[in-house]
Amino acid sequence: MIPATAAHALRQRHTVANAASGGGVGSAPVAPTFPRSDSACALSETSDQDQQLPRAKTALLTTSPHRKPAHHPAPPRDRSFRTRYSKLDMDRLMAERDEFRGFYVMFWVSIAFYAAWTVLSNLQSRGILFSLDLWHGMTRGIGRAILTDLKMVSTLFGSMVLTYLHAWRLISPTTGAWLQISYETAFVLGWVSSIYRSNYYWTQTSFLVLHTLSNFFKIHSYNSTIRKLAAAEIRRRHLLRTLISADLSSSTSSDSAPVDPATEAANYAELDHLEAVLCPHGTLRYPAHVSLTNFADYLICPTVVYELEYPRTECIRWRYVAVKAATGIAAVSVMFLTVESHVLPIVSKPQGLAQFPGAVLHLFLPFIAMFLMTFIVLFESACNGLAELSCFADRHFYDDWYNSSTFEQFARKWNRPVHEFLHRHVYLELHKEFAVPKPKAQFLTFLFSSVLHEAAIFVITRKFRMYFFVMQMFQLVLIWAARHPLIRRHPVAGNAFFWFGMFLMIPTLTAGYCWY
Repeated sequence: MIPATAAHALRQRHTVANAASGGGVGSAPVAPTFPRSDSACALSETSDQDQQLPRAKTALLTTSPHRKPAHHPAPPRDRSFRTRYSKLDMDRLMAERDEFRGFYVMFWVSIAFYAAWTVLSNLQSRGILFSLDLWHGMTRGIGRAILTDLKMVSTLFGSMVLTYLHAWRLISPTTGAWLQISYETAFVLGWVSSIYRSNYYWTQTSFLVLHTLSNFFKIHSYNSTIRKLAAAEIRRRHLLRTLISADLSSSTSSDSAPVDPATEAANYAELDHLEAVLCPHGTLRYPAHVSLTNFADYLICPTVVYELEYPRTECIRWRYVAVKAATGIAAVSVMFLTVESHVLPIVSKPQGLAQFPGAVLHLFLPFIAMFLMTFIVLFESACNGLAELSCFADRHFYDDWYNSSTFEQFARKWNRPVHEFLHRHVYLELHKEFAVPKPKAQFLTFLFSSVLHEAAIFVITRKFRMYFFVMQMFQLVLIWAARHPLIRRHPVAGNAFFWFGMFLMIPTLTAGYCWY
């Protein structure tokens, strides 16, 4: 019997040797068995080196008695992705009979009355239901903005060039790292500067900047993961050559130096680990998964962390997609009414320092409404809608951020996809690959997030003020203070302080960027 891969050829010998030693010289060899997930991975991709393994060498490897049978655990699965629903998804609320469902319905009824009150107020005060000035600004040059976005998306496929260079082993992981840095730097700086120079309306600029940054996260995660898989594949091939050479030497020559059992065991353990890395979920295996289809599917999925596979739903529920689309349209309509009727009339008129507190007080409720509608549009409508269209089963886009008692909890719970990216590709890479201590890695991750936020605000407002950067970095002091036992014993007070900060921070920052 010739195994499909050299790795399995090396493993077969353990079972055969054990059976032979237990049954005597004349005992027939017993056919080896493999763990289901391990063999599925191995059979999915056969390297050129494995296919060229001669039959005689394979026979020697499968009958070599130099190593005892070893336990081969199933490849570990990434627990960051699994089938989950978002917390405020109405299907989940109704299916689980969640007690929060009535409050969620009441929220939408309140939003409907708020929209009706806004329209009637406009009719009484200005004689119109709503102004179309904001709409004219949003639609002016919309074709040019869409074309810019499509061009930006097309440049994402430059990642496939790096991917195929790694898959065909034309570059080393080190060279690939430098090419990745060059490509990603050119991508983000080139497109952000292009958007800044194009002078789009602020709504179009906001969308283009956020879409560019989210795609920057996507390609960084994709390129980094592919580069690490390529390095693992190179290491696996090196181990196979080492093990095959050692086995052939010990099997064909009695004068060869004995193989150190500890070294051999370590090599086999590392080989098992590399197989688990290259085929983490038991089906797709690097580089068999490399394709334009796989990359395009990743771009559609509402995640910025790349995996070879994600949990999937069985079909697309078009009624669900329609509900999420209607939810998004309703939320955007409320945002439009709020900005047009309650925000622009105030922020469009510069205020002195004496009038600043009163103006900010007038913006408290409108901006909280805007904040909640933004949350609905991004996570309940857009992310869930894309997840349904791409059959992406993990809908864990946020946690119960509204229950946060500290700003540290809010940073983790508000935007789970971006938090997962920062944790995996900034914090963990700093800590594990560059040996940065945990406190410094946490600080640098927070600093990276703050710089990106301020850069986005700079492009949108065309003002370099550092208000948001200073306020976000000040959260480090609040996070440190929140760890005091006295505050931890009173989470309700912490939650009240969190909401007080949200009510105060959003309108204050907006007014500051608009007026000063």
